[in-house]
Amino acid sequence: MVIDAPETRREQLVVERIPRTLENAAENALASGYFKTMRRKREHHFWYYLSYIFGQLSLKNENRLVVRTLNETEKQDLPESTYSYYLHDGWGRALPYMVLVLKERIKYKPVEAFLAERC
Repeated sequence: MVIDAPETRREQLVVERIPRTLENAAENALASGYFKTMRRKREHHFWYYLSYIFGQLSLKNENRLVVRTLNETEKQDLPESTYSYYLHDGWGRALPYMVLVLKERIKYKPVEAFLAERC
């Protein structure tokens, strides 16, 4: 799951009644032309986007993703067996990666992630 925030909604990356998966956010980015126009607050996504195209970045080692378990409120808002983890750190790296994979501009490679569980 990706974050549901005013910014992700304003940018049309998260859309009402569509599950907040990374793949859906990437499809929403493609549909809205998110990576066609550089605007303020998109700079980091564009930098990662170009870094993947030129083979300068991969989602491993220091660039791996961090996922965490859902908290009780998040679990109540979702169907019980649908999702278990939330993208906690790595949104800026993960969105351009998934967009480029969907566009077949780069080849999918497994990513590294680690789980941060809530205590």
